[in-house]
Amino acid sequence: MAWCRGQAYGQDLRDRVLACSDLTLVQVAVRFGVSPSYVSKVRARLRDLGDAVAGPQHNHVPLRLAPFSDALRAQIQPLNPALTRVFR
Repeated sequence: MAWCRGQAYGQDLRDRVLACSDLTLVQVAVRFGVSPSYVSKVRARLRDLGDAVAGPQHNHVPLRLAPFSDALRAQIQPLNPALTRVFR
């Protein structure tokens, strides 16, 4: 199972893990090549929140150019007005 640090597993894997409720935590982990901790967390999220979807990821780092967004938009606007609608 290819996985990159900081990325959530796919929803399809989450659904398959939850579908194996009759197996133990370790058995499910071995079957799908994930850690027992992951299986535990997925099951706990479904139990506690009633939701099997991954939660949003937050890095809590403010955007570096956020203070300059208005000035940057003002510079882009004359060049191509369509771009300012994309970058809001």
